[in-house]
This record gives sequence, C-alpha cells and structure tokens, in this order.
Amino acid sequence: MDYSLFKSVEGQTFHLADFTPDILTLKEVSDKNINGQWYTFSLLFSSNNNSLSQATYQLSHPELGKLDVFLVPIGKYYPDCDEMVYECVFNLPADDA
Repeated sequence: MDYSLFKSVEGQTFHLADFTPDILTLKEVSDKNINGQWYTFSLLFSSNNNSLSQATYQLSHPELGKLDVFLVPIGKYYPDCDEMVYECVFNLPADDA
C-alpha cells in the first residue's frame, strides 16, 4: 500500500470485516511528508460505528482488496459530520515514496 493508491480512492467506502455497521468512508488522505529515511501520511475514515476501539481491523475495497490497518478513534473531527472519525498512520521507507 502506498500514498498514491489511497489518494486515488479518497472519498470512497471501505467495508469493515465482522462489524455492523460495516461501512467506513475514506474522508481524507493527508499530504505525504518525507523526513529523512521515512515518509508518512495518514488516512481519516468516518463511520456511523462509534464502537470501534484502537485495534487492527480488516478492511476491504473493490480496487485495493483486503488490507489490515491499525485504526485509532479520534472523535467527531469534522464540524459538518456527526460520524466518528478513525485515523490510520503509515510510516514507510522514503525510497518507496
């Protein structure tokens, strides 16, 4: 997985395995930040599911397939959205950027 793949599906929905409701919307892909040997970016997902704790979850997407991501609940982040927001942060080698 890399930045450009997630950026290409920003705004689309992902399905969360074994949970109801099972829809997460990729609201935002942060700008890529290169720092020495690493590059970082984060994903912000919104969902009506307010019960997810900080943990690794399996998501699926029609183009990206199945992927395991570590999600952290950060609360109701967007003023125009009453859904819970979850963050996933990537730290990858800069030579993969």
